[in-house]
Amino acid sequence: MDHASARTLIALNTTFYQQHAASFSATRQAPWTGWNRVLPLLHDRFGDEPATLSVLDLACGNMRLAHYLHGCFPQTSITYVATDNCDAFDTQAFRELPRCSVQFQKLDVLSALLEQPEGEQRRITSVPCELACSFGFLHHIPGFALRAEVLRLLLAHLAPHGIAVVSFWQFMNDARLAGKARSVTAQAHVARHDIADILEDNDWLLGWQSDPAALRYCHHTNDEEIDRLLHAANAHELARFSADGTSGTLNRYVILERP
Repeated sequence: MDHASARTLIALNTTFYQQHAASFSATRQAPWTGWNRVLPLLHDRFGDEPATLSVLDLACGNMRLAHYLHGCFPQTSITYVATDNCDAFDTQAFRELPRCSVQFQKLDVLSALLEQPEGEQRRITSVPCELACSFGFLHHIPGFALRAEVLRLLLAHLAPHGIAVVSFWQFMNDARLAGKARSVTAQAHVARHDIADILEDNDWLLGWQSDPAALRYCHHTNDEEIDRLLHAANAHELARFSADGTSGTLNRYVILERP
């Protein structure tokens, strides 16, 4: 995907989240079921109650991950580095968790990666992270190259013993969501062809709740593409599993470390 098309889709999602942050956040309060399947690996690697834990949460949304980790490691001092392009989410309660030092940075990481000189590695924080993660974000990244670059970014922030955890929303495996994606995308080819015409394979547009005009760009990443992304990012895969939703298959989780 060329940079101009990528920027158009990034701007579409930026507008969506600025306009719908409150209603979106209201549906994103409980922890994902899949996080509970990641927890045993965190305990195995860092201990049941490590003294400290450093975390990078890329595209943090309302920071519910901070609340989840605080509950899982109640005696641990957590350094929580959070970034998001939208500052409209209400995160105040999560920023005031005991023993959790939250460092929030408003950052349009995708635009920043598009603008960085070739061969340069962007840094979000100087803190070496035991855990670098991104949940509910990979499907919003336009183009294979940019998706691979985000994986490389997460891996680059890991401490030597750290792990990265990402989720890929496989919404086209769900009949209801797939039907909505096909319908909204077909309508957009008429009403918003400037957006719909730049979509690539497995790219779709979705509305929000009862408002199909509230467009957001989403990419369905199948396992074959995940394999290619991990190869491009030079990532070592520790585990892969599906979780979340009534089917237990809405998100594909991948746990990674540096080679």
